[in-house]
Amino acid sequence: MKSYEETVIIDGALDNDQVNVEVKKIEDLIRAHQGNIIEVNRWGRRRMAYPIRKKAQGFYVIFRFEAEGQFIVELEHELGLNETIMRYLTIAVEEEMAAAEKEKAEADPPSEQAEQEEEKEPSL
Repeated sequence: MKSYEETVIIDGALDNDQVNVEVKKIEDLIRAHQGNIIEVNRWGRRRMAYPIRKKAQGFYVIFRFEAEGQFIVELEHELGLNETIMRYLTIAVEEEMAAAEKEKAEADPPSEQAEQEEEKEPSL
């Protein structure tokens, strides 16, 4: 399986419950195709740099997941059919970067060595 990052902009006019339903649909679609969701990062409502479909705000959500390559075509097709999804972008994440993110997510609190390095830095 490869690691991917999917950035989705959901219609900003939807209320929070409707946004949660749309996020859940995407999560269920990934899981239904034996995908493994690593992280779902909700950035929230943001003002966009330019209007999309005459709307100035969108709800940004970033999914990090692992899946088979052929699933991405189907995922993008489904996102394209969904009228509440304003934009989406799928990026294949480098394996080393994905492994580092996975380790970071599973890591314990900072080690003593990291704390010692922070102490060595001069304060201004």
